[in-house]
Amino acid sequence: VQAENMCDGQGLLENNHAGHHGAGFWNFTNEVGSSMLMIVEATASQSTTLQIYYANGTAQNRPMELRINGGDAVRVEFPSTGAWDAWHVVEVPLNLSGGRDSLWLLSLEADGGPNVDQLGFLAPDINAASCEDEAPVTLKPRVQKQPNYAPSHYDLLGRPRSAENN
Repeated sequence: VQAENMCDGQGLLENNHAGHHGAGFWNFTNEVGSSMLMIVEATASQSTTLQIYYANGTAQNRPMELRINGGDAVRVEFPSTGAWDAWHVVEVPLNLSGGRDSLWLLSLEADGGPNVDQLGFLAPDINAASCEDEAPVTLKPRVQKQPNYAPSHYDLLGRPRSAENN
């Protein structure tokens, strides 16, 4: 699911850093609560792993929270990738309801989030869905004590990444 398929958010679709896929990536506004909404459709209710392809050219972690269908927040860590054109993957286990699911990413820091290029899933038959039926929603970040998820060394297709691609 490419960033250009997002439905709502606070930020800009940009393409000024190499290594992204598709037309561009989402650059979150530098403020707490900047966001990205993606709507996906799964053929069945399932547990899967969400992969977020991102770049963080700062030296600091850029934590965000992930909410599915407005539910409880899960904190997701986005450590530095060393440069804005160095892309890594962070993985987060999640449950999809089957049918349409809204995935919100909200920044927890005044510097906003990382640049996000695409979302992938380690399960078949999950695709971007139409945004037409979505009512505007305003979410405020709320940090809960949840497990932290950090990047792993797999690509968006679930294949182990080689050392030179990390």
